[in-house]
Amino acid sequence: APGLVDSPWTKEWPAARKQAIVGRTMLKRMASPQDIADAVVFLLAGNSYITGQTIVVDGGMIHGE
Repeated sequence: APGLVDSPWTKEWPAARKQAIVGRTMLKRMASPQDIADAVVFLLAGNSYITGQTIVVDGGMIHGE
C-alpha cells in the first residue's frame, strides 16, 4: 500500500497538493520508486511465512489530522 510516490503519475499534481500529503508523513518526503521496490524485494527475499498482510510504504503517514 504505497503512499505518495514521486512518479510520472504525480509529476503534474499541484505542489500544494503534494506538500499537504508530505506534511502528514513522519519522513517529510515523497516515496521514491526505489522505496516501493525495496518493499517488494523484502517480500521476495525468503519471507515465505508472511501471509495475507498489507505492507504500508507511506513514510509514516499520520492519519486523522
